[in-house]
Amino acid sequence: MRQKGARLQKGEIVSTNRYRPSVLASKRVLLWSSPFYEGLLKARGSTAHLQVKVERAILAGLEDSTLTQYGVGLKRFAEFCDQEGISEEDRVPASEFLLCAFASAMALEVVQRTTLNTWLAGLRAWHLSQGAPWSLSSSDSMEMIKKAVAKRAPASKKTLRPPVTIQHLRALADHLDLLNSFDIAVFAVACTAFWSCMRLGEILVDSPRFFDPSRSPSKAMILSSRESREGLPFLSFNIPWTKTTKNEGATVVVNPRQGDPTCPVRALRLHQHANGASSDPSVPFFAFSTTSDHTFQPLTRDAFMSRCNNVWAAAGLGKLTGHSFRIGGATELLLQGKPPYVVQKQGRWKSSAFLLYWRSVDEVIPTYLSDRISEGDLSTLRGNMKDWFASSV
Repeated sequence: MRQKGARLQKGEIVSTNRYRPSVLASKRVLLWSSPFYEGLLKARGSTAHLQVKVERAILAGLEDSTLTQYGVGLKRFAEFCDQEGISEEDRVPASEFLLCAFASAMALEVVQRTTLNTWLAGLRAWHLSQGAPWSLSSSDSMEMIKKAVAKRAPASKKTLRPPVTIQHLRALADHLDLLNSFDIAVFAVACTAFWSCMRLGEILVDSPRFFDPSRSPSKAMILSSRESREGLPFLSFNIPWTKTTKNEGATVVVNPRQGDPTCPVRALRLHQHANGASSDPSVPFFAFSTTSDHTFQPLTRDAFMSRCNNVWAAAGLGKLTGHSFRIGGATELLLQGKPPYVVQKQGRWKSSAFLLYWRSVDEVIPTYLSDRISEGDLSTLRGNMKDWFASSV
């Protein structure tokens, strides 16, 4: 057993104890503790339960993905403190000196500045949830260290994701069994996500065992048939949550595509007919009917992508990720000559956000879709985007 105050040897795993139980990264901010927190609860006496409520309220507004990143930062901080022999009592509240020392160590490991900022934000949230003071409200030393981190770390370059193309979507139309309830649900999601430029996380669940109707649409969702000012029919439905609007949700517009086998309106109506014999708000909208016991099985994101990729592999197309639908749909609409403002509204982007998204599309088209557009047409499209942005600011 390592003695208190002894330095952790390189390669040793961060120690677990009653303050740091072995839990998922997303649970560390909530479940990792400190002598300071224990002392605070003791000092609160009969009001200690209120401190727990405050702690949970502070963390309630954070997404699981954010808490996971914060949890990674807490682990790195614990590893650093173990390696340097920092006592549990000195870790919370962490002094400005200790936090700067931690940041300096991360600079030597050449982490990105954005990564360091996230880890420090996690440590701050951890401190606040435990009622501990945070010493970095204003620190010239930390700002200098962050500049050093930015200078040492290589520029981050995200790998350009290939988009879902109209060929991918038509392969699904050709090879999915549209008499099978599961394949019908897969096809409905694919067509809707593509042509309405949606994120899969807005309409699919991650686990078949957990469904939150405040985050995903349910069977109680209403598909409304409407007409545009020009008299053209379309569908719309409300989703309860999006990445940008959070619990305000959003209205999704689904436009028909006459004569196109990938028409999202037709795909949604087929899904409703095959899998919609319920208005149960506790069942996901894109759940499919099982033939064995006539119950509903949630369609998860992993199951959806697995089925799509199996079809695409058999058709000689590459495997893709769920993120590829949104950029693929936006790219296809622009290639078909839809005005930028129409595509912006379809994907529910704000002007500034859509301009940033266009930069990704502008890379995607010549990289993956050079056979779909000539240099002259691409130049025209770039000019249209430039004109649109100039008129929207």
